Amino acid sequence: MTPNTDAAYAKVVKSLEMRGRFPKEAPNLNKMKSALKRSGFILDPRKVVVVGGTNGKGSVCAYLAALLNFHKKKVGVYTSPHLLRTSERIKIDGQEITPQEFLDYNHRLGPTIEEFQLSHFEALTLIASHHFQNSGLDFAIFEIGLGGRWDACNAISHNWSVLTNIGSDHLEFLGPTLCDVAQNKVEIASKETTLICGTQMFSDPEVSSVVERHCRSNNIQLVKTCAPVFRINEGDSLPLYELQHADRYWPLALPGKRSAENAHLAVSVCEILIGEPLHDLSCFKGVQWQGRFSRLNVSSSPCPIYLSGDHNPEGLDSLLEILSHTRYEKIHILFAVSNDKPFEKLFSQLRSVPRSVLYLTETSFKSRKIEEWPKQYLSSTSFCSASSIKALKACIAAADREDIVLVTGSLYLVGDLLSACQEA
Repeated sequence: MTPNTDAAYAKVVKSLEMRGRFPKEAPNLNKMKSALKRSGFILDPRKVVVVGGTNGKGSVCAYLAALLNFHKKKVGVYTSPHLLRTSERIKIDGQEITPQEFLDYNHRLGPTIEEFQLSHFEALTLIASHHFQNSGLDFAIFEIGLGGRWDACNAISHNWSVLTNIGSDHLEFLGPTLCDVAQNKVEIASKETTLICGTQMFSDPEVSSVVERHCRSNNIQLVKTCAPVFRINEGDSLPLYELQHADRYWPLALPGKRSAENAHLAVSVCEILIGEPLHDLSCFKGVQWQGRFSRLNVSSSPCPIYLSGDHNPEGLDSLLEILSHTRYEKIHILFAVSNDKPFEKLFSQLRSVPRSVLYLTETSFKSRKIEEWPKQYLSSTSFCSASSIKALKACIAAADREDIVLVTGSLYLVGDLLSACQEA
């Protein structure tokens, strides 16, 4: 990337961010559908997969893309949010859209973005759609940003919808009840298409009823995956999870029961897409998803540092399951939370971790400020700082070789520390 391209790319990214997170008018898909039509977007719905749910969407996308790539399919993946670069969101066969490609699409689509006053997410979705359309893909996978019913990705015609689970995140937009959330999310599946659901979708009878009723009313083929069978090998520190399939166990690079569930769901989706059973899941051992219990390398740390951007109660529950199989003397938890999250519940969940020490910090975006925390929470922490780097250094200084450091509570915090460590 040349200096001129670098500067131009940064300028365009900034201008798109200034368009705002949400549309300025009442939620609807008309504007996004009109923008897609006006810009000449055409992609065969049989090639398009839209993945929704509260947690695990990104991991399912990663596992599904790996399986399709293993079977010689060219695959585009659109996910959110990004951790370091906007271009992370738009990939083909694991390769990010280049800055020059991004600039070219923005130049061509800029008039449409402006005409329809697209938000930041809508504009990026439009760019990703055209990048995929022009790249001769076998499949394009779109991860829902928020909810489902009014999400920009849902404006793209698709034959295949996937739902991971239903949780209590974003209740202010999707709630107030879990059934409300389920109804919003299940509407990514339109009439006479196929919806594939993870086993967690049916743990709540009321949520299950919402999904089944929507499918019956719209002649949608509903595919329910069975519960995955997996085993856990507890090693020196981090446990290894292995998924059973085709009469053997396949190692997963991503830890956790949640990883086994997401991988199992991806297998079911892939078998439907390619029309044949899978016998080889060896590609799973190479599937990584940064910021989901991934390793941060800091030379000054005497112990491993893990980044896991879990930011809702269900996400933290799945994180605690991983920790219950992880060996450590003491765990130093660096925690920040966005100002729209249930901080009391999340804090309580982390306090329940055995032999834990909590450190409180802030993120660069949407953060609950240190001074906004009630005193009883501050008194329960070992260290507080608005600077995430200072807080991480405090964790490292207090840690011993047999300990671990865990950064969690916010993907923005994960991104902040990745960026800071990259620049150091």
